[in-house]
Amino acid sequence: MATVQPMQVTLRSGHAVTIRSGDPAEAPHALPYLLEMHRQEPQFLLAEADELEQDGGAKLAERWTKLRDDPRSVHFVAWADGEVVGDAMFQGGAKRRVYHTGWLGVGIRPAWQGRGLGRTLMELLLGWASSHPEIERVQLKVYCDNHRAVAMYRSMGFVEECRSVRAFRLADGTYADEFSMCVYVKPDAPEGFRCYSPGGLAGQ
Repeated sequence: MATVQPMQVTLRSGHAVTIRSGDPAEAPHALPYLLEMHRQEPQFLLAEADELEQDGGAKLAERWTKLRDDPRSVHFVAWADGEVVGDAMFQGGAKRRVYHTGWLGVGIRPAWQGRGLGRTLMELLLGWASSHPEIERVQLKVYCDNHRAVAMYRSMGFVEECRSVRAFRLADGTYADEFSMCVYVKPDAPEGFRCYSPGGLAGQ
């Protein structure tokens, strides 16, 4: 099982959070945080709030269980004052040909954005991936107009591989494009890409 010991972290804002592995029994406590994100920032998320409500805590617990039980995946949940304020996950590729890859996702409660929590969770995930003997490549997808998120990913070494035009049709009938981005976590990144390690970035 890919689990981590609980840790106390002080963010650059001075706020303290506890970060620990996602426990499926605690998944229902994350539902208010997820619903808040979907209601306040729906333009940057895949599901809409009513779809998440229909999904409910049981489905969320199933996803957390799969992450916990997969030795090539990991899930961090950040807590403050008894509430979930953010989480981040890495899910490794399921087939042998993509065992060296995986997908990253991160979410931060709107009131906690801008405090350094997103970067802290990303650094934990990338550090875990770099220490895993099989993981070489970390991928993510992000709305192209989510400029703050894109800027953070770039600062951590992620490179845009492609842009999917009109990847999403929003509730108001408009469309949004999506970037596919990746970074390598082993020292032999191909030309044009960068390598993340806990000590910093390298690459072209």
